[in-house]
Amino acid sequence: MTPRIAFVDKETTGLYPGTHELWETGIILRDEGQPDREYLWQYGPEHIETAAPIALEIGRYHERIEAAPGQVVAISPAAKDLLPEGTRADLIAVFEDLLRDAVLVGVNTHFDAAFLLAFMGTADPVWNYHLENIPSLALGYLHGKGLPAPAPGSKSTVLYEALGLTPDASVAHTALGDAREVRKAWDLIHGTAPLPERSHQFADALRG
Repeated sequence: MTPRIAFVDKETTGLYPGTHELWETGIILRDEGQPDREYLWQYGPEHIETAAPIALEIGRYHERIEAAPGQVVAISPAAKDLLPEGTRADLIAVFEDLLRDAVLVGVNTHFDAAFLLAFMGTADPVWNYHLENIPSLALGYLHGKGLPAPAPGSKSTVLYEALGLTPDASVAHTALGDAREVRKAWDLIHGTAPLPERSHQFADALRG
């Protein structure tokens, strides 16, 4: 049986779990034989004074935050059905249920997992300890197809371009928007979506 897949992304107030806080979490759950379910919650940071200004700017925090400090607000319809609002403890309980034994898939997935663990106040993840990282998968996929690949450590947008994908710039650096891009890349790499023509154009540009 195929394990539950959780395409994940988050927005944070900085780069360092424990110092900085998770404030938006996007999760797309895929269970075999069922439609994907999209969840998006915001959590109001309790120590916004420790935030890195550039992180708030990139995630458009001040424009988009809807949750008061210490409170949870659901943004997507599925999230509203499951937990429309509540406390940190409420959201932790939801994460424990949704992510139990799931394989997490993301861009820099260890970073996502570290912030989830810090938010949940544990060092013992409920999810599968094998994490799947889209940049590593994408580089292997491109090499296997005989297509030029960007250098390791390239931005995710460059990797997506190499795959022939065009991320929606209007939802860049939003947790659910970025989780959707992760899902697109996963489906392409795993053969459930065709290789776009644009990937060949990217390869020709690199060769030229």
